[in-house]
Amino acid sequence: MDLQFIFSVWCVFNGGKLTITDINGSTEMWHNQLEVDRLDKVRFMLVQCCETLSNVISSNLMQRLRRLERLKVWWCDSLETIFNLQGSFCASTYFRDLKLMYLPKLTHIWKNVSQQTHCFKYLTSLEVERCDNLRYIFTISMVKVLVNLNYEGIGNCEKIEKIVTREEE
Repeated sequence: MDLQFIFSVWCVFNGGKLTITDINGSTEMWHNQLEVDRLDKVRFMLVQCCETLSNVISSNLMQRLRRLERLKVWWCDSLETIFNLQGSFCASTYFRDLKLMYLPKLTHIWKNVSQQTHCFKYLTSLEVERCDNLRYIFTISMVKVLVNLNYEGIGNCEKIEKIVTREEE
């Protein structure tokens, strides 16, 4: 399926809010070559009911979401990773709020995020609920990045063993 087609049919951009719903034919939303105007204006992003999606935000996408403040992801049955940044530079310094709900296969919130990545420096609120495959929330290096986190809500996640773990356990 053509990724530009996916963006134009299942994504609704409305004054700083980007809603992505039911992109069930794709495991990724964007790839390196896709240029999408207006991503630098997105402040709130909602990803919902995307059954085959495996990760939400890659390095390339995060560089384009320069003003992203809030992200809510819910009801994505195959989703395994939220942020897969592969240690790259991140343009966003506005990101403050992350809500994750009903993601049964989620194993990583942050993957390949180095201590030098400052995308999450201003994150103040994190809510995680019904993410039954998630074993931990943060690695030790992520905790060092999250200096402004003042609210963390975790509920009904069956496999959570600990909040902070060593790197990539």
